[in-house]
Amino acid sequence: MNKKILIIITLIILVFGTGYFLHDSLNYNNSVFGVSHFNQDNISFKYPKIWLSWISDSNYSFIGPHCLMELDIYDINGTSIDDLLELLLHNDSDPQINYTVLSINQTNVDGIVAYEINSKYDMDEGEYVKFLVFQYNATIYMFYFHSDNLNKVNNDFNLVKNSIKVK
Repeated sequence: MNKKILIIITLIILVFGTGYFLHDSLNYNNSVFGVSHFNQDNISFKYPKIWLSWISDSNYSFIGPHCLMELDIYDINGTSIDDLLELLLHNDSDPQINYTVLSINQTNVDGIVAYEINSKYDMDEGEYVKFLVFQYNATIYMFYFHSDNLNKVNNDFNLVKNSIKVK
């Protein structure tokens, strides 16, 4: 009887230990699963290999364990990155959703001025979106990282951001 209890406890510890290791690896270590390379529409970047991806027109979506990342590519056609930033900073398109910009920082992507915007949509339990927006020639690239917690997307965001190359 004592051996059965000991075996059951050992199995429980192994299952939870393995789950903890995998959860920690998914959160913080892309070296365990590797990276994939995106290379289309004059832009390339790395993303975690465990993400699923799909394409529709000039919208690319990637889903991982902690976030949904989308990439939209726009030809400028009468608008500017300043217009887009104004829209992101003052998004009041739906009065029932409380949209708050938490921070905006200027950064660089492949030597190009870019903007990192952290925001929150107060709907249901709340959704956070981390944007990365930049213009190259007559094209605007807009990355969205949707999550329930901004801290969960930081490593994946940095992997993508630091590997972007535009042509």
